[in-house]
Amino acid sequence: MTDELYCEWFIKREEGEYIEFIVDYVNIPDNENCTEDYLDFLDGYSFSSTYLDSLCGNKTAEDFYITTSNYLLVLFERSDRANFMEFSFRYKVACGREIEADEGLIKSTGNSADYPYSKDCIWIITVPEDYRVALHFQTFNLGNNETDCNSTYMEIWDRAENASNLLHTFCGSEIPPDILSPKNSLEIKFVSEVWEEGIGFTASFVKEIDECESGDNGGCSDLCVNTIGSYHCECRKGRHLFPDKRRCEEYSDKCGGILNVTEPTIITSPSFPEPYPRNIKCKWEVLNENFTISFLHMDFQETEYECVDKIKLTGTKKQHTRPIVINLCGDYKTVNVTQTSFFTIEFESDLLIQDTGFAILLEPL
Repeated sequence: MTDELYCEWFIKREEGEYIEFIVDYVNIPDNENCTEDYLDFLDGYSFSSTYLDSLCGNKTAEDFYITTSNYLLVLFERSDRANFMEFSFRYKVACGREIEADEGLIKSTGNSADYPYSKDCIWIITVPEDYRVALHFQTFNLGNNETDCNSTYMEIWDRAENASNLLHTFCGSEIPPDILSPKNSLEIKFVSEVWEEGIGFTASFVKEIDECESGDNGGCSDLCVNTIGSYHCECRKGRHLFPDKRRCEEYSDKCGGILNVTEPTIITSPSFPEPYPRNIKCKWEVLNENFTISFLHMDFQETEYECVDKIKLTGTKKQHTRPIVINLCGDYKTVNVTQTSFFTIEFESDLLIQDTGFAILLEPL
């Protein structure tokens, strides 16, 4: 007959829940690295899971632990050399926890029949300094109490240093908008006093930096709009976004016209910044003298040897009768036009490939 003893306890809870436990005392013969007689706690469901602790010797202090998953594996072994061993630990189900990470996923407890009544779950999410917490709800259903957030609801708190400010309260079944914390810490409190089938939520978070707060406004000429994981530029009323998605300008995309360049004026290919039409010819006549032509954008079909879709600049100097003609379809260019008696800008496309075209700034000298 042997006095050896080996026991395993496996504790499993619903997804979104965690297991808190306190080891009240341990009275196990001390041995090197607790390899012969021991009490082990593993954060998971297999022997390869992370060890929360491996205990032996004589301990009377109450040590507190919490799993990172909804599983806890407890292993106990007594060798034949041990005369007497005992231990005591207590556990309870917890939802919510403190999380320090760049990104992650949080979710309410499962929706099985033993869904807990009067349950308060609190998650405190902290990302590195100089970042903010960006929270995105993937699912959200807290019942039919769309306006009365009394029995089942969620609160979002700013966990700024030395202060907690309530930012939002949500209930009902409408998915909340994305939330960006003022600082690098956010608290999510989920309260449920009743059980209904399907109640719960899932939300992801990432560390977020507001590109719009950079010194160059995110590179946007007008408005910078921060979004989770990114940002985009928008234009003020009456202005349009260029294909680079950064620059906004007020311009005319009419096919041709008469121009009197007494102030900065922008003309573009028709439909700009969308692709210009096929087989189109446009002509602008400039009435006045002494101005500058700057190409803000140029994107034409061209081959290695020729301009297929192109702009033609034609000007006649007062002292000359022969016109000056420039065909353009390549890189951006700036042209100074002085002392002309007649100047035209012509655009021509063929029946094949369409590109985004051009945007030209004309400024008086």
